[in-house]
Amino acid sequence: MFRRKNAKTGWEKVRPEIETTFVQIAKECFGGDLHAILLYGSAARGMYREGVSDINLLILYHRVTPLQLAQFGKKAGPLIRKRQITPLLMSREEFLRSADVFPLEYIDIRNAHRVLFGPDDTASLELTLKNLRHQAEERLRGNLNQLRQLLVASGGNSKLLASYLRSWSGIPSALSRALLLLRGKDPNIPNPELLAHAVEKEYKLPPGVFSAFQRFRWGEKQDPLELAGKLMHSLLLLSQAVDSLPEEPSKGGV
Repeated sequence: MFRRKNAKTGWEKVRPEIETTFVQIAKECFGGDLHAILLYGSAARGMYREGVSDINLLILYHRVTPLQLAQFGKKAGPLIRKRQITPLLMSREEFLRSADVFPLEYIDIRNAHRVLFGPDDTASLELTLKNLRHQAEERLRGNLNQLRQLLVASGGNSKLLASYLRSWSGIPSALSRALLLLRGKDPNIPNPELLAHAVEKEYKLPPGVFSAFQRFRWGEKQDPLELAGKLMHSLLLLSQAVDSLPEEPSKGGV
């Protein structure tokens, strides 16, 4: 049976570099303009895997100059590359006003995050199921189109296709949680495989396809062409199912 590495141990190893070193660099570069830093994603959910998971950090500021951003990139760059940090930078006002555009990401941030610096503004986000449905469908159809492009680009080369698939976004956990939320189900399932199974069950998809893709990305040997075919079929069914969901009123909060 394929087993994953212990996620908790990996996070405890890198934690000081994030909570102390990275935060200090941000404070030095942005000074009084720095508003808050939030950790979200797999690290905030206790599912971080060193060398596989990105470390997602939301950095909110009051105002910032191009020079400050460049200096931050220079000082934080080595750590960003070393620990696969994905920094999301924006002003506090921009964060609160863009909830209608990025409900999928913001719901995920709101539901699981840790404040590393400053106040927590996530409770002030105005999120609706209507906007979430639209973004979820857009993301599904976009991922399906990307998968088709990868198949074309591989030219029938199995090794090349396998490499493409391992770098393809697939069905991220944030998207899976949004899909469950759209059906009124509890999205707080920490285990990625159980989360994938829950989506397949709720939307009546062929079982085991998404979890098989996760195991493939973790190193399990599979036929990449066969796997890609199953993923295409499930993604098409899933995007059609989301498109068929009833429209929620714009005032319907999440």
